[in-house]
Formats: sequence, structure tokens, C-alpha cells
Amino acid sequence: MAVVVAFAVDHFVGEPPARWHPVVWMGRALSAIGAPWPKSTPRIAFARGAAAWAAGAACSAGVAWLAMAAVRHGIGTSSGVAVLAEALLIGLLLKPLLAWRMLHDEVVLVERAVDQGLESGRAQLRRLVSRDTTELSGTEVRESAIESLAENLND
Repeated sequence: MAVVVAFAVDHFVGEPPARWHPVVWMGRALSAIGAPWPKSTPRIAFARGAAAWAAGAACSAGVAWLAMAAVRHGIGTSSGVAVLAEALLIGLLLKPLLAWRMLHDEVVLVERAVDQGLESGRAQLRRLVSRDTTELSGTEVRESAIESLAENLND
């Protein structure tokens, strides 16, 4: 039920504002970790990133555990209301991990931009991918958008 709730919230509400988005927080934290050491070796950079990820995962798990404990304490564990409340809460906590609506909208914007002109399509695609788009054909721009959608949904 929690996954259904997360997809429903994603579909009908979309993404939270950037200041409340956990993925934005993660990006800022990882940038802050890398900023003081721009000349570190790849191994050290990976170790710092892995440590930051582990700390973030531990914090996320802690928040989820506390939220679930609060629901169980307030409602109990045996009622149908408790099961629904837990599903709603877990679904809301899972929502930031899903971005189907945003990804879909971004891919549609790439398609529309390509229809307006190749440069416009390339510029819009840069919002989705981290590679150089300056030499891509119209077909490659469209394929890259779909590939990015598929990769992100898989992640």
C-alpha cells in the first residue's frame, strides 16, 4: 500500500519545493563534502561520498523508525487504522525517491524543444543528462531523454 501511496502522491502532487526535497539536501551535502578537498584521489573521494551516503541513509532510517514508532504509540499496532496510517506515512516518506511525474514532464519538454529547434532540444536535454549535448542529432537528443527516463526510473 505504501508504494501505491507514494506513486499517487507523485502523480497528483509532484515534487516538493527544493528547500524541502531530500534529494536536494543530499546533493548539497555531497557538494559540501567534496568542496574542501578538490585535489583528493578518487579512492578518498569515493570513501567520503560513501560515508556521507551511509550517514544520510542512517538519518533517513532513523526518521522513518521514529515516525513509525509515533504512529504505533498513538494508534496501536493491531487495528486496521494503524495499518492504513503506517502505509500512508511510509508512502509519504518514500515519495521523494520517486520522480515519475517530473521525469515524464522533463522528457515531454525535451520533445517539444526539439520540435522548436535542435539547439533548443539540446539545451533542454542538458537539464536531464550530465554529458555533452552539443553534437547530438535530433534523434540522439530524443533517445538520450528516453534513456535518462529509463535509467532514473530503474534507480
